[in-house]
Amino acid sequence: MPPPTPDRAIHDCTCVILPLATVFVLIIFTVIALVYSIGVKAPIPENLAISFAGVVCALLGLWMVGHLVRYCRGHTRCVAEAVTPPPLPLTGIATTVTAPLVPQASRASRVSILRRINIRSVRSIITSSTINGNTVTNSSSSDFKDLFSTLIVSLLPLSAHRVRLTRVENTFLSEDAINNLGSLKFSQSNRMPDPKDPSRIVTTTTTTTFSMAKDMARSICQKFLEARFIESADGKYQQVYNMKGSVWQLTPKGVTVLDRFCSRNGIQQKSIAELVGSTLSQLVILERDGQTDKLITDRGTIEVIFRRFIGTHGPNVKSSVSSADSDSLSDYKDGLTGVKMASERKVNGKTYKDTFTGKAATDWLMDCCTTVDRRETYDIAALFVEYDLMEPVVQDRAHMAQYPSNNLFQPTKHAIYQLTAKGKDLINGIGGSIRS
Repeated sequence: MPPPTPDRAIHDCTCVILPLATVFVLIIFTVIALVYSIGVKAPIPENLAISFAGVVCALLGLWMVGHLVRYCRGHTRCVAEAVTPPPLPLTGIATTVTAPLVPQASRASRVSILRRINIRSVRSIITSSTINGNTVTNSSSSDFKDLFSTLIVSLLPLSAHRVRLTRVENTFLSEDAINNLGSLKFSQSNRMPDPKDPSRIVTTTTTTTFSMAKDMARSICQKFLEARFIESADGKYQQVYNMKGSVWQLTPKGVTVLDRFCSRNGIQQKSIAELVGSTLSQLVILERDGQTDKLITDRGTIEVIFRRFIGTHGPNVKSSVSSADSDSLSDYKDGLTGVKMASERKVNGKTYKDTFTGKAATDWLMDCCTTVDRRETYDIAALFVEYDLMEPVVQDRAHMAQYPSNNLFQPTKHAIYQLTAKGKDLINGIGGSIRS
């Protein structure tokens, strides 16, 4: 350890030597006062005064001892932090596959495979300023979803936690997810015939390890929250992932992402089956370019998304504007219900039918599609306008002044939209119905 600095020496003298000397003097004074008050025949008032002074001195001494104990504890903690190595940096995801054989198998049949998921793509999800720009790393969204699913598998079985006065099943704490991401390890075993000798069986064990600092882990959990994979278990729309104390649960979208991951990797657990059986959602699976990871947004794809956006069973029309514009996302749990619309809305003295806000549009696209960033929803909604499927009733001029690129679509509550005649024809063409 480095030698103490003069400031540190003065601090030690102030916090250690002086309290010890003070305690020693107070103890001596207390003993002398008590002995004098008992042994000397002093008047009763003087006797009581001396005894009271002794008690006060004793209490002051105890207070100084407590101060000294607190200092020692803090000093010990500082020393421990000084000698403890810093958290491991973000090193990546490495999956090592080994194949210990059953007794009848030979050592020559042992299999060893190493697969590395591109961690730069996960980092790009955290730090990138654009999704559809030129800097997006290949397969970033799929790696991001795999990381989320691996984290949830490591947390299984999810238990019940108390939220206010109720217990919510299948939840986890903020610190549990952060700690698991800091040292993530996931093992999976599969039995299969030996390729060289089908009569022999090999057991393949896949172990995925991942390490990162807690700040990075919290940032990734924040991205899981923004991607609508998880939500607060108290039923409120929470936008910040805390370091500890909060209770979280998977959204129907998060459960669907987990289910697809487990099906693809052959993971079968009772806890996963119970989780999937209760909250599975019919997500709109969006295709991406294999090289750039950008969403495929040709007109045919956008029209398919738009049909689901309006609703599989018809428009999701609310009787009041407040219900249509609320932050509640419970309507979208099945993935089949369309965006929330107000049956009638007065704008500048004129009444419009079946209107919705820009925020409601992005909420639906975020909850019911395999989007991983809200900026992707802006791009899709802007294409709805560009392809003349919906049109603005009121534009958010303040938002447009701040973000000039959002001139077609503004994702705010102040921007109001309605379907165009072409959008209504598209919906009616698949057997749906909407008021014209």
